[in-house]
Amino acid sequence: MKIRVLSILICVFALLFTSCTVRTEPTETETTGAETAAPPETGAETETETETEAETIIEIITETETEAETETEAETETETETETETETEIVTETETEAVTETETSEPPLSYGNAYTSKDFLMFLSENYGDDVSAKIRSSVENGTYEDELYYKITGKSVYVLFDEYTGISTKKYKAMDASDNKIINLGFCGDVMLGDNEAVMNRYKLSGGDITKLIAPDLIQIMKDFDVMIANNEFTVSTRGKKLDKLYTYRGAPENLALYHQMGVDFVSTANNHIYDYGLDAFKDTLKALDEYEIDNAGAGKNHAEASEPFFYVINGRKIALLCGSRAEKNYKTPVAEEDSAGIFGMYDSANMIKAVKKAKAECDFVIIFAHWGAENSYKIESIIREQGHQYIDAGADLIIGAHAHQLQGFEFYKGKLIAYNLGNFLFENPNVKTGILQIKINADTLSVAANFIACIQNRDNVWLCNGNEKETVLSYLRSIAPDVKIDGDGNITK
Repeated sequence: MKIRVLSILICVFALLFTSCTVRTEPTETETTGAETAAPPETGAETETETETEAETIIEIITETETEAETETEAETETETETETETETEIVTETETEAVTETETSEPPLSYGNAYTSKDFLMFLSENYGDDVSAKIRSSVENGTYEDELYYKITGKSVYVLFDEYTGISTKKYKAMDASDNKIINLGFCGDVMLGDNEAVMNRYKLSGGDITKLIAPDLIQIMKDFDVMIANNEFTVSTRGKKLDKLYTYRGAPENLALYHQMGVDFVSTANNHIYDYGLDAFKDTLKALDEYEIDNAGAGKNHAEASEPFFYVINGRKIALLCGSRAEKNYKTPVAEEDSAGIFGMYDSANMIKAVKKAKAECDFVIIFAHWGAENSYKIESIIREQGHQYIDAGADLIIGAHAHQLQGFEFYKGKLIAYNLGNFLFENPNVKTGILQIKINADTLSVAANFIACIQNRDNVWLCNGNEKETVLSYLRSIAPDVKIDGDGNITK
């Protein structure tokens, strides 16, 4: 642009110079003196024309400079716009990155914030009616939202619904229909030992495989009527391995597990001091055999994560977690599962179970601990297990039931939650043992618990249901060792 202006100036000066030359130099044709002395108007006119021409060029220059300035301003504006656009793009990219980071930093979708997911609400509408998601949204907007709202609207808790939406990633999960749509009916008993060449299995074989010779028919019917019947599996299930150097070791063939189905047992704990009696291979065989015979179980595994995993039941729209752990040995030879090693879920350190309880409580409606603990052959409750029981209730457990002591121990309500410290043996080899089944009825609407003790006697190789004076003898004994609760003549346990 500056070159153009300079060129025009050079032209102007050249014209002025030419004009001066025309006035001072004679032409090729000589004029007369008169003609030479031209009137002043002629000279003035020439100068005026020259000046006019100069002014015209100056105007052109001025216009050109103005155009140049305009173009420069336009270019500047264009550059400014480009820079602004670039800056805007940068800001936009930065904002996008910030949004992305914000979105990434948001907590993952879970039971507690499921209502924030449009897809989850759409799932509810498609499967449970359009009014469900509308009611959830309305409650959030009105500030009245609570997790229980899902159950009130659909008959299923948020834990059950969210599991249906996401799908289940664990095999330790079972949904079932209950006999009563308002009550979750669970049965618990203590140790069951089906080891080969022991009293129970010897009696069974001599009877030609008659389960009623081990458990009385009326008692079997009671066990089968529970939604879930729970026991402790007090033996290794294998034909392999070498027994450990310990006083008592129990091992039974895999086919012995078929007796559980005959007696009505659905679930067994594997967190105890006999699952590892014949070493690692037999331990692994036990877990494999339980799965093959479709006996639900928890409490042992190939590592800590697997051993500490609960088994989940969905009954009457509620999700229940069943955690199993052990602190049965003073000098333990049964390995506790570690991050990269197999074993049982150990409760020697309370922190492990506390962590597991808190996790389970965040994932379900009701948390139960089935613990293998307590002083053997004693009705007295050790201070350590009482302390642990309270810690686990504080962490979120709703019910705690124990076994291992080979005899009954007391009951306690702590913060309104029942702890049955020990159910002892149920089907073992000890003579004349007072025992029984603890019936737990959970109200599906309120999650309140009603407990009833079904009195039994176990005598070495069989167990039966008590009635009349025999029943009262067992209940009286139970009252004597459980002074902190009330036990009526029907076995109902209250504060």
